Amino acid sequence: MMKKGIRELMMGKATSSVTTRSERDSFGIVEVPVARLWGAQTQRSLEHFAISSECLPTELIAALAQVKQAAAEVNGELGLLAPEKASAICRARSRRISAVGLADRFGDAEQH
Repeated sequence: MMKKGIRELMMGKATSSVTTRSERDSFGIVEVPVARLWGAQTQRSLEHFAISSECLPTELIAALAQVKQAAAEVNGELGLLAPEKASAICRARSRRISAVGLADRFGDAEQH
């Protein structure tokens, strides 16, 4: 079971004034809290499968972001990814996901 309050925070129910954005996947449109960096499939998982309170380690998130940046750079250079998309991915990576910075957006706020 998730810690009291973290599930509501992750799902955007911590306050009544939370705004959402629409995300689409193969099942259709789902509303995701604006403050969260995940997409439709993660939101659906949170809504339907309350099976764990474990979160990905911050180090793994940072490593995955580094891999995505490298892939964006290479695919941008090869012309397989639009330059504006490659640049946006690299800028996002430079924000440095950390326990103090963005970890709370991945539901990891109480872990550190």
